[in-house]
Amino acid sequence: MKKLIFALVLLILTSVPTVLNAQEKYLVVNPNFVIIQVDEKTAKFKGDFSEGSGLLSVMALTSYPIENLIMESNGGLMSEAIVLGKFLQVTDTKVIIEENSLCVSACAFAVMAAKELDLKGKLVFHTPYYPSISSEMSLYDLSKVSSLMTIELVHWFVENGYSFKFLKLMYDLTSNERYMVFSNIDDLTSFKSDDISFLPENYQEKYEILDEGVIFK
Repeated sequence: MKKLIFALVLLILTSVPTVLNAQEKYLVVNPNFVIIQVDEKTAKFKGDFSEGSGLLSVMALTSYPIENLIMESNGGLMSEAIVLGKFLQVTDTKVIIEENSLCVSACAFAVMAAKELDLKGKLVFHTPYYPSISSEMSLYDLSKVSSLMTIELVHWFVENGYSFKFLKLMYDLTSNERYMVFSNIDDLTSFKSDDISFLPENYQEKYEILDEGVIFK
């Protein structure tokens, strides 16, 4: 039994591609993501939002005096990202997207809740979808799932100060293969407004619409 446990731990550790230096340590090791303590005040989330990742992230970040959170993620489950996002809402944790790094889909939904966001890389939004939806699901059940997801996302955008029109624009322009990309934090926050129909002046210049192949080349 001990040999089996050791083998499983070794498999998980060796599946993590990140090489740590002497000052870093793992706070969370998961087959889909890791959280690394980079220094006394900084941690890094790297990987995808899988089941349970939101709560694991919050538990790790509240167990250490973390002030800065570096995010690098290709997305995952929106529901898990929002768990982390709610933590960012009520803390002063600064979120950092490093140069040449991506924060995609669920990751973008999480970090839009941060009180302070340092955007040097790319923040990438697209219309969310459920990859696990069964092809045998009825149209009625599919519409219920889709409606609940849309309602949750509307609440999330408004809760974080963004206009409903921004969310509608994202739905109109993107898909699971087509993305809305922000490279500047001022361009993103220009979509904040209490007016649900608000769009900033020259809003088309605030983002790029890029295909999946361009983003992940």
